[in-house]
Amino acid sequence: MIKILLVEKNLILSDTLTNLLNQDKELDVVGICKEGNEAIDFLTNNPVDVIVIDPNQSNGFVITVQITKEFPNTKIIGFSADGQNSKKRMLEFGAVNHLSKYDTSLKELITEIKKI
Repeated sequence: MIKILLVEKNLILSDTLTNLLNQDKELDVVGICKEGNEAIDFLTNNPVDVIVIDPNQSNGFVITVQITKEFPNTKIIGFSADGQNSKKRMLEFGAVNHLSKYDTSLKELITEIKKI
């Protein structure tokens, strides 16, 4: 089972993603945080395999650097409406990938999570 933490301010999106991702028997969304700092607190007591974070919200770029240092076994996927600029920065800061909220299908997101 792949444990996932979502870091997303948009409640409709985070609730919808949770419901859709949890339909896959290999995935388990174990938490949702609105702010990046909440993610650090969550990870202290709840190890996860993958974090899906919108880097443009919640100080996500800085949090990505911190998480990759403090929790090296946790992999990060950026997931935002921003384009190539965010992808480049997320990869530089330690994320394994960055996907577009506009251009990524649910199937592609699931594939990326499982690939990690």
